[in-house]
Amino acid sequence: MVFGPSPPLGRRYLKSFAGGIAHKFFASAEHYAYLAWEHRVPRVTIDLLSLAIDPPEFDIPRNRNLAWMCQQSLFSSALQLFPPAKVVKAVLIADFDLVMPWPDSPGRSSRPIGLYRDPDG
Repeated sequence: MVFGPSPPLGRRYLKSFAGGIAHKFFASAEHYAYLAWEHRVPRVTIDLLSLAIDPPEFDIPRNRNLAWMCQQSLFSSALQLFPPAKVVKAVLIADFDLVMPWPDSPGRSSRPIGLYRDPDG
């Protein structure tokens, strides 16, 4: 059996390791949803290259640690890419479907808060 050079890793591989990072983030979705509800923030962005977290209310030690773990996973997976392929931008965006509480039920929402995977992503 003869093996030639490995083929460049393509879109399927990129989607696979991006999905792994999203899954790692999703494990903390309940915590993020709670913060989103508490601060009435519908969107959080995490730059996985610089570890910048926006908005500032989410830039807390627990979230920075999760961002760092996602970054390490990204870097580990990126090592499998063949030049000239490289990661130049990696931003994780979480959108929250926030619903204000019923007027007669303080603290209770009309439906649950959720973190949803972008079907186009």
